[in-house]
Amino acid sequence: MYLITTEGKRGKTLFLVDRSITKSQWWTETLAWAMVFKKHSAAQFSLRKLHYRSPSIISYETAKRISHDQFKDQIEDSFHPGDSYALGQD
Repeated sequence: MYLITTEGKRGKTLFLVDRSITKSQWWTETLAWAMVFKKHSAAQFSLRKLHYRSPSIISYETAKRISHDQFKDQIEDSFHPGDSYALGQD
């Protein structure tokens, strides 16, 4: 299985959205909303239509690892020791 990915403005990896799930956006950080292609050739066909921010094709296993790493980084950043929430100031 394959996904189409690109780099977002904040340096995070974004996945092409499955338009049958939502039509409000084209790219997502959420793996559950990502368009998953069963064949590499199908992903290549869709990739030809995309031109901005150098999209590419990755395997589903790679996408799972990237998504997990990004989620872990997001959690770590949100509970930074100097954060006002962590200090009980919110």
